[in-house]
Amino acid sequence: EPNASMSGSINNSGNIAGLRETKNWMITREDGGTQRRYDWESYLWSNGVFSMQNDKSRFSDINNNGDMVGYVYTPTGSGYSAVYQDGKEIRLGTFGGSYTSISDINNLGQVIGVSEYPVAIGEDSGKERPFLWENGQMKEIVSPVGEIASFGAMNDHGQMIGSSRVAGAYDWHAITVDNGVVHDLGDSQLKDINNSGQIVGYKSAHPYTWENFVPKKLPIIAGRSGGMANAINAHGDIVGRIYEEEPELDHRLFEEYQYEVLTAAYASQATLWRNGDFIVLSNLFADEGYILSDAYAINDRGEILVRGTD
Repeated sequence: EPNASMSGSINNSGNIAGLRETKNWMITREDGGTQRRYDWESYLWSNGVFSMQNDKSRFSDINNNGDMVGYVYTPTGSGYSAVYQDGKEIRLGTFGGSYTSISDINNLGQVIGVSEYPVAIGEDSGKERPFLWENGQMKEIVSPVGEIASFGAMNDHGQMIGSSRVAGAYDWHAITVDNGVVHDLGDSQLKDINNSGQIVGYKSAHPYTWENFVPKKLPIIAGRSGGMANAINAHGDIVGRIYEEEPELDHRLFEEYQYEVLTAAYASQATLWRNGDFIVLSNLFADEGYILSDAYAINDRGEILVRGTD
């Protein structure tokens, strides 16, 4: 029976955009083993009711106005990125290449992501460049540092976080951009930024926050190997996960779940950081038998989206 969902984002009204399972079945792999396959549909969850179910699109983010972004699959197997505003789908174009991918939408309806330029002669793929979409227009964000950049999140003041590298190099540097001013945060991965400019992410496999571009390591369970901070709300509450030292996989469940899901569920614990301390969310529901492996979104009311199994 279908029983899984994958939520992408939650806004301050508690509306959730994401995916839920519609069908699953077992297949036999070439090596003789079995594996479960899934069909999914996108949804909007509001006031306890599912709506806007669509098996041809994938909602990835929702802002406080109810605007959503996602990807739409066409009957030919290709697709396009889209913005959903006032009940209407707005199709985003490309820079002449084959695809556009959306990273984030803020509360002003501004959208960021990457888009491909046409494939040049002698090359296998087109150049991918970051974009800003607003007022119905998509324009390239000229990389302020290096030659290649991508941005994963943007707050309502237009401050962006992402990464950049020089063409031909392999080392990516985390960056923030504010009105053209760039701050290089080095070898880090940035995940979210709130309207106060507080940033969260990870560095050297450990959860971090940055205030005024100064890194601060977040506390974790003693003896654990690290973790990741995924999201931060307006109050500075942070959610993410703490890694297990040595994950113990329940091999009895291997045939029931995809390996990636099983690994994620048993290798980490969903965590909330607040006022300099942390709460392991899994411990709050241990008696009910839930295993919460990750927390990836939190709104200003303190409602948290988690990944878990029962």
